[in-house]
Amino acid sequence: MSSGAGLSILVFFIPRFNEVSLFAICLSVGTLWGISPDARDYFLQGETGLASGIPLVLAGIGTALSLFHILTRRHKSTLEKIMLLAFGVMACSLVGYEGWNHGLGQDPRWLMVFPVWNMVNGVLLLLLFRFGALNTRFFQDGQARFAQIAACSVGVVGGVMIGEWGFALHPITILSISVCLSLNLIGRLVSLDSDPVRIRYRRYVRR
Repeated sequence: MSSGAGLSILVFFIPRFNEVSLFAICLSVGTLWGISPDARDYFLQGETGLASGIPLVLAGIGTALSLFHILTRRHKSTLEKIMLLAFGVMACSLVGYEGWNHGLGQDPRWLMVFPVWNMVNGVLLLLLFRFGALNTRFFQDGQARFAQIAACSVGVVGGVMIGEWGFALHPITILSISVCLSLNLIGRLVSLDSDPVRIRYRRYVRR
């Protein structure tokens, strides 16, 4: 396999971070919390590592920053981008692990592709961080348009409702699907030609 093909595969598995993709994660958690008593019990009873210690702090900071920037037009500081990236990396890794750990055996096996994909995203991001390749340039620093926010909101809320009421999936499985699609689908659709990961890849290939 050529280096270009290998890099292309690598780029495919790198999640996309921007205002809309992180807002989608926050919205999915809020919707799930609001409509599912099982989800509230799952998080509040300490059945998962998502609601304890550092993950809880990062989730709180990430959620606050995500909602603040989706509602305002203020530019993000370097520290804010770092915190949002940390929130995204945590969401990939921990939700993927918890989705596999608690969802396996309770939901259809084919749905386990989502927590596995999340874990691959998380491991890849941690490796990029380890080798100094993950920085704030991975965060698309643009202002979301109202149409993007509205379309994202309808899709996320509808998807969570279908997972909860239509298929009665385990709460962490629904969250795992939401995180995977938020960072790997919604993030790409919003980025389009300004995708910072794709731009850096093209520059590297042209060397």
